[in-house]
Amino acid sequence: MKARGLLLVLLLALGTLAVAQRDEENRPTPEQTKAYKALSSLISPAEMSSTLKRLTRFPSRVTGYPGADDAGRYVEGEFRRLGLENVRSQPWQATIPVDRGASLAVRGGKQYKLNCVWPNSVRTSKLHPEGITGPLIYGGNGEVSELNGKTVAGSIVLVDFNSGSRWLNGPRLGAKAVVFVEPESTSRGEAEAKFLTVPLNMPRFWISRQDAPALIALSRSPNPPSVTLHADMAWEHRTANNILGQITGSDPELKKQIIVVQAYYDATSVVPGRAPGAESAGGINALLQLAKAYQQVKPKRTVWFLATNGHYQALGGIRYWLENNWKELEQNSTRQNLQNWLATRMPGIFHYTKREPPQIYLFAGLDLSSQTKGLGVFYKGWYYDFREDLQSKFSDIARADRENAE
Repeated sequence: MKARGLLLVLLLALGTLAVAQRDEENRPTPEQTKAYKALSSLISPAEMSSTLKRLTRFPSRVTGYPGADDAGRYVEGEFRRLGLENVRSQPWQATIPVDRGASLAVRGGKQYKLNCVWPNSVRTSKLHPEGITGPLIYGGNGEVSELNGKTVAGSIVLVDFNSGSRWLNGPRLGAKAVVFVEPESTSRGEAEAKFLTVPLNMPRFWISRQDAPALIALSRSPNPPSVTLHADMAWEHRTANNILGQITGSDPELKKQIIVVQAYYDATSVVPGRAPGAESAGGINALLQLAKAYQQVKPKRTVWFLATNGHYQALGGIRYWLENNWKELEQNSTRQNLQNWLATRMPGIFHYTKREPPQIYLFAGLDLSSQTKGLGVFYKGWYYDFREDLQSKFSDIARADRENAE
């Protein structure tokens, strides 16, 4: 997650690397090796640790939640502190399921804090203001055998989170709601199995590992206690921000070529109110380190640093940035070309300012993980289909990046 995996971006910005390496064995030249060592020595693990702690201090960094807004302000502040040029934010609207609070109250006993689980399609876990009441039973790992001898219809079922899709057995037998017990560890597959792509009206909640044992003990008693659930979760339009800063290249010609380095600063979770996103912070952490390094070792090409929100909302932030800047970035704008032609041929009549559109030389999105030292270069994602013949345009980049990383 340090500078090693960013070799290509580092050297392209410095103007020391072409799209493909020129030497037969594809090994770095002495000039490239020197430049890379100079840059990588500026990467500070201590600073990265500090940034990680700062980004994860809020319970959730889901787009639209306070933690994501705070992270955006922090990134913008860091851009300014590092002295990037033309630092600015670009607001856009995201539609987010906002967890306004949920609870479980044992009749005549204690009240416990819950978190809402991500909606089933558009159906959130919002309940009527009066809440729902029913006996609390324990369904273990969700197997039907765990529910033998229990009255499931009309109940509130406690289920281990790591139950795959077996949690659905409770709702199939008439349960009113499901409360998942926080596990010690879990996987993405387990998380994805806890909500559906159809708007099933089945409220689902999360209870902490610390609070669950007392409730499990009560639910196993011969006479299960009656509990009441309250929850408020609604879809809201929330303002999200993309943040942009730049370093102008030092070479008179190469500075016209722009390298865009992008990373997202939001996070996600099957439980929106609990998404501190340490693993998701790798890319934005690296982006800040690159900005610091390039301020000390000035690049020959111009570098735009783009921090986006809404990565987990179908890449909302980066799509908004592209859709709202494409006319500016378009290399063959008919209108601008006409204006340039008129201003050049008939300057006494037409006084348009001739503008050269930015030349995007390379766009690199950082999505870094601490789980592996492997490096992958992807030329397309899931949301748009591209012509397969474009793949050849990126094969040299991928090969150079992979071999140099090794």
